[in-house]
Amino acid sequence: MKYELKLYLLKHFRFIFIILIIPYFSYPFGFQKPKGLVYNIQYKYPFKKKADSLFQLAKTCKNPKKRITILNKEKNLFEKHKITTPLYYRTLTALGISYHATNQLDSAIYYHQKAITNKSTNSRTIISYLKLGECYFQQGEYYKALLYNKKTILLSKELTKNNLLFNAYINRASILNYFKKESFTNARFYYLKKAQKLLKTTTINGLQKSKIFYQLGMYYRDSKPLGFNLAKKQYLLALSYAKENNSKKQIGIVYNALGNLYIATKKDSALYFLNKAKKYRESKYINFNMIDAFMQQHKTDKAIRLCNTTLNTYCTNAQGNYTNTKFTVHILTKKATVLITKFQKTTSNKYLNQALTTLLEADRIIDTIKQKSEETGTKMFWSKLATPVYEKIIYCSKTLNNTSLAFDYIEKNKALLLSEKISTEKALTKLSPETKNEYKQLNKTILTLEERIHNNTQTKNKDSLQEKLFDAKLLFETKFNSIHKTVATQLLEKQLSLQEAQEQLANDEAVISYFWNSNNTRQQLYILYYSHNKSKIIAISSQGLKHKIRNYLKHLQKPFATKQEASVFLANANDIYHTLFPTELLAVLNEKKIQLIATDLLQLIPFESLVVNPKNKHYLIYDYTISYLYSYNFHEGNKQRKNTASKSLLAFAPIHFSYDSLRTLQYTAQEVNAISKQFASSKYLNKEATKEQFLKQCSQYNIIHLATHAAATNKTKPWIAFYDSKLKLYELYTMQLQADLVTLSACKTNQGELATGEGVLSLSRGFFAAGTQSVVSSLWQADDQATSSIMETFYSLLKNGKTKASALQQAKITYLNTHSLSEVSPYYWASFVLTGDAKKLQQLPNNTTVYHYTLIVFLLMIILLLTYKQVFQKK
Repeated sequence: MKYELKLYLLKHFRFIFIILIIPYFSYPFGFQKPKGLVYNIQYKYPFKKKADSLFQLAKTCKNPKKRITILNKEKNLFEKHKITTPLYYRTLTALGISYHATNQLDSAIYYHQKAITNKSTNSRTIISYLKLGECYFQQGEYYKALLYNKKTILLSKELTKNNLLFNAYINRASILNYFKKESFTNARFYYLKKAQKLLKTTTINGLQKSKIFYQLGMYYRDSKPLGFNLAKKQYLLALSYAKENNSKKQIGIVYNALGNLYIATKKDSALYFLNKAKKYRESKYINFNMIDAFMQQHKTDKAIRLCNTTLNTYCTNAQGNYTNTKFTVHILTKKATVLITKFQKTTSNKYLNQALTTLLEADRIIDTIKQKSEETGTKMFWSKLATPVYEKIIYCSKTLNNTSLAFDYIEKNKALLLSEKISTEKALTKLSPETKNEYKQLNKTILTLEERIHNNTQTKNKDSLQEKLFDAKLLFETKFNSIHKTVATQLLEKQLSLQEAQEQLANDEAVISYFWNSNNTRQQLYILYYSHNKSKIIAISSQGLKHKIRNYLKHLQKPFATKQEASVFLANANDIYHTLFPTELLAVLNEKKIQLIATDLLQLIPFESLVVNPKNKHYLIYDYTISYLYSYNFHEGNKQRKNTASKSLLAFAPIHFSYDSLRTLQYTAQEVNAISKQFASSKYLNKEATKEQFLKQCSQYNIIHLATHAAATNKTKPWIAFYDSKLKLYELYTMQLQADLVTLSACKTNQGELATGEGVLSLSRGFFAAGTQSVVSSLWQADDQATSSIMETFYSLLKNGKTKASALQQAKITYLNTHSLSEVSPYYWASFVLTGDAKKLQQLPNNTTVYHYTLIVFLLMIILLLTYKQVFQKK
């Protein structure tokens, strides 16, 4: 048998050989490339030799642009032969680094993103993750930068790449430096300490050591009161390591930091250090600090010239347009500040107009950055960063008497993300049901993971969750980024003008919008008033106002114990009233229905409790029907939502709670029972009032009433309690409600983190994000019995056809008229405020009425039929 097989093989050898060899030569003619041996032949000879020679040439090339050309040739070789080996991914990473070196960030991101698709993770993959974090940071995508940086840390730990881990820690501290939050500041110090620990176990060169002490110096610079000396010590250590490593760039960076430190503490020698920095490197950041130094010496002309030089040298492209970078925004804002200072010295409108033009250019760049980002955190960060720009535009607008422009930017600084939520909902309606559902589920996954990471304290579990979050966000960006960019662009185009807003108002309605200009040397509060046919912007001094409001809030949140306490409160409330309703405003305010758009701390006080006349305890609530808005643009956009509730009232009162030792709320059952008599309702009390039941029912109802516990502070994320568990703020952002009115008869439901440029991140805001038209919410821990009384009257008045704002006003006045002594303290009646649509409740189709009409029509038809028969029979 063996002999026969050998004979057969020898006889047919040439045919077997041809069959085996055909695939190797067929690939160039369009046949599918075979695997295995062919791959190795194509790759190893002569391709590898050529690819390696190109890569080595690129390594020795010092000119980044030429290096890009060489690396692109190498990349094209790989792609021509459709080969993706580790060397191909190495080339992609090198291309990303080279594009980054020439400040072509979009191209750098493109190649690093391709590089991380390598399924085999190695050092170069980690470098691409690290560099992606740096690129996004430079683009102003701070939260995305943190995301990729975290991925770098996780992979570096996994593969024990301590040098890369060290760089990742330093980068993370650098990114966190941009967030002026206490939690971020603590995290920054944490990562710097972790980097310091690596110095003991890892070979770190002098340049890297210099970077860590430089970052520690920046951390201590922001610390008080010992910041200066500690920061200087760290900077000098950084300087010594930079000199030891002979890194001119790093030496210049540290000298620049020392100059900045002396400017921040208003000490002499700032220019000495900045000039030393210039000897080692020319840098836009050195120029930026020198502008501040010139301003401290009142050399405004020099400062303006240096602003222009910096913009022309570092921030302008070949076409003469400003580049879209965060530094360009900073330097434009700095230039505008100098020009405003020049105007204040000379009173020449020429400088003010130049400042306004400069600020509008900065705003255009901020809009471009926001449009690129799908990260909510990054958008909120840029809203905060944009606030000083808007403040200066409003200052210029007021001074130049341009009320319309002031309206545009007061609106632009309020609740833009809520407006974006509405636009996103509209965009989703154009998608298929499957795609829309995928969007919602992925968004819910991201929000849930973020919440779990926030609450998780175990490092191992946290790392696992971070991995999942990164993958989810990457998938979300890949699939839905185009939606967010379209929405961001449309949102800016659809902003109402002042005239369009005025046209929406009835003759008896007015809007008063407040804007706090805290960065101006003369602290000011801007008050923008507009009605159907009038508008006016007023600037008043806000010196000491925040202190008065904080005292006012303390008095509001407890009953008056003595006549002295009442007198102090009345005097304080009257003082704040005269500040917020100055004579100039009262001269034009003839309307009795006011919609207030508050700002900063003003969002935490009920204006109804301000005192017009302390002698007779005349509160503002007696004179005006007051409601609140997040912004007028959001209000108008929210009205366009088509709510399709099919049922009337859903009421929940857990009364008792099965967790966290939450106290029993004995009056809430009485409250819910009384309200339920006013409308056809579904009510859930005690153990029936579960979170699951609420989530199951809530999307069907026109009115939702929750009588329960809630909590929120600037540090604690808001939640509202059901019998068995809490509903958290982030969950509301994934829900879709149809309610015309949500009443949160609970404590502090209008409180939360105060986000600059967005407002208070409260439960109330969460219900608006979910689709609600109006919300009644509380500003402090309300009294159960007083709340129950006010709510019963409120719903009775709603039932009788009163508007929401008028019903709440009358319910409070009724309470005041039926109580006396300490019980008329604003603590009892002023906590609840109405936000959103203030008109009458939307009417649902009445099934009983439909039934009656149907019956009448049926009876009429029978009568006609009988009549017809009688007439026919007579004939």
